[in-house]
Amino acid sequence: MTIGDDLLLLAISPRDGRVQAAEAMGPALRGAEALDLSLAGRVAVAEGRIAVADPRPIGHPLVDRSLATLHAEGGAPRLQAWFSERPTEPAALHQYVTLLADRGVIRIERRGDAGGRVRSRLVLVDLERCAYVRTRVENVSSPGDRALGSIVHACGLDEELYPGLRGRSARRRLARLTEDEQLSPGVRDSIEAVVDAVADVLARDQTGGGASR
Repeated sequence: MTIGDDLLLLAISPRDGRVQAAEAMGPALRGAEALDLSLAGRVAVAEGRIAVADPRPIGHPLVDRSLATLHAEGGAPRLQAWFSERPTEPAALHQYVTLLADRGVIRIERRGDAGGRVRSRLVLVDLERCAYVRTRVENVSSPGDRALGSIVHACGLDEELYPGLRGRSARRRLARLTEDEQLSPGVRDSIEAVVDAVADVLARDQTGGGASR
């Protein structure tokens, strides 16, 4: 399981089976891939760009495919471009939903309504895994946990997980995760660069702008 897998599990509402903050999941999942690759030493993130440092796969099909594509393209694209481009591929959210369903972590239920439309509902199956993921953002203890919590904040999922006034302190905590002095400067810089790029892509999407390479 990767940061992207865990991000999606956090996003699935156990009440109605919908993906919360779904409109932000594409760039957020790509950001999660960049963080997984950075923490594994497979990419270098510097000056707002991402470049392959080690092309060896990490053992996750979606993350490894992104790494292989980045390696084949060469160069060092801007993070914003890498998160928002690749229009020929299926949506990142659909890819992760399918992968988690194939692994038995979630179940996809499809039902028709009175108008003949088919609606999908995602059911959390591996409840032990889901509970563990929640502890990752509530009891942060590793750079990977901090990366996950930071992405949760960057894509606005924290507003869903910790809503209203009661959740304000939790949201503030997630917003400050990269300030932890236990993080090495390199890891901190990588996380900050990725989450800033994700936030920038989402802001541009909301205003109708685009990313440049």
